Amino acid sequence: MSDAQYKVLLVEDNAVNALVVRKMLERAETPRFEVRPAGSLVEALDQLAEGGFDAVLLDLNLPDSAGIETFLSIQRNASGLALVILSGVEDEALARKAVELGAQDYLAKTALNPADLVRALQYGIIRSRKTAEDRKPEPTGNILAFLGAKGGVGTTTLACHTARELKR
Repeated sequence: MSDAQYKVLLVEDNAVNALVVRKMLERAETPRFEVRPAGSLVEALDQLAEGGFDAVLLDLNLPDSAGIETFLSIQRNASGLALVILSGVEDEALARKAVELGAQDYLAKTALNPADLVRALQYGIIRSRKTAEDRKPEPTGNILAFLGAKGGVGTTTLACHTARELKR
């Protein structure tokens, strides 16, 4: 059993749909989800600026934005977060385009069930964290310094020999 708890921003303007999704996630035994609602793109962007989220569950059609532009606006402001689209539009071409642009998954509201919703969020969060870890630069080496108290004590010779040995 996992003790994971994730904080999800639910961007959905329909109060009934938001309530249904929220209840699905609250009933999940593992992992646990804390859901914060946003009813518009502007409200979502404000909450994203505060930080602390693991994922965004996004409806593409909002009062102040529609279509793939909604996704792109959120994506620009949610770097490193899992973005799962939850749409009333069952459009395979749109779903494929969203995933190609970086969405973790595209779920249709008409076929939504709790298991698929939890799986999409959980796997999306795991993948986005793995991707973020992969982007971290690898350390290139340690820095060593030799400081001689006065000239002629062999500091340069010691530094050169040590560098050669470390390179080997």
